[in-house]
Amino acid sequence: MLQEPTSSTLTCKICCEPAHGVHFGVASCRACAAFFRRTTVLGKKYTCRQKNEKCTTNNEDRFNCRYCRYQKCLSNGMTPENVKYNYDAAVHYNKKPSPKMKIDAHEPPSDPSSPVNSDHKICVPQTKDVTYEVQTDEKGEPIVKLDITGLLNNITSVFDDFVPSEEIRNLNTLQRMNHALIEYRQIHHSNVIKFVQSISMKDILMTGNDQIKSITKFLMHSIPFQSLRNEEQMQMLKSIWVQWKRLERYASTAQIFGKRMYEDQIVTLVPGQAAYLNKVRVENCSFIYKKAEGMNFMENFNTRMMEEVGKPLVELELTSVEIAFMLAQLSWQVAGKELQGDVLKASESEQEALANELHLYYIQELRLPNYAARLIKIMNIINSAQKIHFERQNFMDIVRIFDFFRVHVSDPEMYKSYF
Repeated sequence: MLQEPTSSTLTCKICCEPAHGVHFGVASCRACAAFFRRTTVLGKKYTCRQKNEKCTTNNEDRFNCRYCRYQKCLSNGMTPENVKYNYDAAVHYNKKPSPKMKIDAHEPPSDPSSPVNSDHKICVPQTKDVTYEVQTDEKGEPIVKLDITGLLNNITSVFDDFVPSEEIRNLNTLQRMNHALIEYRQIHHSNVIKFVQSISMKDILMTGNDQIKSITKFLMHSIPFQSLRNEEQMQMLKSIWVQWKRLERYASTAQIFGKRMYEDQIVTLVPGQAAYLNKVRVENCSFIYKKAEGMNFMENFNTRMMEEVGKPLVELELTSVEIAFMLAQLSWQVAGKELQGDVLKASESEQEALANELHLYYIQELRLPNYAARLIKIMNIINSAQKIHFERQNFMDIVRIFDFFRVHVSDPEMYKSYF
């Protein structure tokens, strides 16, 4: 499908940037070729932003209107028939999967040329994340007040003080995200897994606070994220951290337990602890009123996550790089939908960069030229995780109307998925 350019003077017919060859029948740059491939494979539908179908698609404006960009691809002769859909060697399991398709769930790469340097630590001054205070409401019922000012200050310190290590400065976006994921897992994964029957809501929150700060560091490995204002960075973090944490948790469970994950309905709860889904008891009596005790709000959502996210993750046996792509893609997709302005522009450019680099990873490292079916399955996992999350959020909005939770948070947006 991809031909090397025969002349250094080739110009992309879509955006007028230097072309890298003839892609899908048209001289084009890798960015526009990847955009066309992604649009075709995923069956994406766009609408013109200006409503006149006359938007410019030069280098400066090509991210602004995807409808007009796609139409220009078609009008210049790119053909959807040239995009391969069906055969994908990576999803056939009649023979033993390649070792390249597996990753140890706990150990960092042993290759000394790996981008990860275990001696590299990101150190920022830390204050207490959350202050718990129990007060009494007008009915004499105890109320838990959570002051998360310390957590927000510590997150802002990461925004302001993060300095990438020298060994990752020349890595591309996807490689940086993989480096960040491995760093996250070195902190938040355990080699010893204990099965539990219950877990306290306070433990979930305390572990979650540490994970929020590590997710912040993951995002800071993205150059477009670094360029956002602190307010925009915080908005994006609040909108994605729960989904990011949940998807990473399911991905790591799939790697640790394999088919046992969905056959026995196993999920990891916090580092070092796992449980059988819908059998584990969350001890949250300190956080809800007595009228809600014993209610299992999330059973249906947990079952769907296992079926629509967990099982496909087990079947795909994703590599670390693919998981890093999935988490970064999820982050920018959610941010692009919920936020506008500079965040939206960063979202579109970063998703494009990730797609281009994943293409090169498949072609050059995994030797999988026909990866379309695999990519579709990965995108389906991302979309399913998002859909379940947003339905869960809508349900939580209804639950809050009935005043089941006796929790007041100083910044409710951070914990809106919980209370």
